[in-house]
Amino acid sequence: LGKLTKKRNIPLHMDGARVFNAAVSLGVPVSRIVKYCDSVTFCLSKGLGAPIGSILIGEKSFIEKARRLRKVLGGAMRQAGIVAAAGLYALENCVERLADDHRNAKKIAYAIQRTASPYVTVNPDKLDTNILLVNINSTVVDAKYFVSELIKIDPDESDSQSNNKIRSTAVRIAQINDARVRVVTHKNITDKEVDMAIEKIKYVIGKIDTYTNDQ
Repeated sequence: LGKLTKKRNIPLHMDGARVFNAAVSLGVPVSRIVKYCDSVTFCLSKGLGAPIGSILIGEKSFIEKARRLRKVLGGAMRQAGIVAAAGLYALENCVERLADDHRNAKKIAYAIQRTASPYVTVNPDKLDTNILLVNINSTVVDAKYFVSELIKIDPDESDSQSNNKIRSTAVRIAQINDARVRVVTHKNITDKEVDMAIEKIKYVIGKIDTYTNDQ
């Protein structure tokens, strides 16, 4: 695509919101991914962990035009230095550690796979970054129920988890549709919390399997 747009003299823009996750997963520098792009945007908060902000990259004339359009449309921000400081910290300190998020997502995926549940399934081989898609057999139980059970503290839960060694845990995930949910790992989740989340997920899957098999 890049070679074609260059040949046709067509500007190529990349919405690289998660380009650093892609680069870390592929084991290549970001510069290689955006090699043929005339302009690129990427997010400082997704994965990199800054509280806010995105970056637009391009030639000087392009950036000058973008800044003018931003101001005309009322998109200017005042006293943005503190936001920029957080973004710089993210770029300087939080890129390589994205591999930890990927590893944690993979750990959760394999834990779900090992339950061998016919109703809650994943494919770890298709997981490349920190976003895990979990399939729910919606003919038996819908994704909304799965999400609500993960966020709820069950009174019986603490007795079922490693003899009370793991405290009751609420796990927040997102429902995509009736048959799929999304689990995302990030820099503020510790290894211990990942293990706790896994125990809760296994507990909820166990409830679903037991209830369904008893019907």
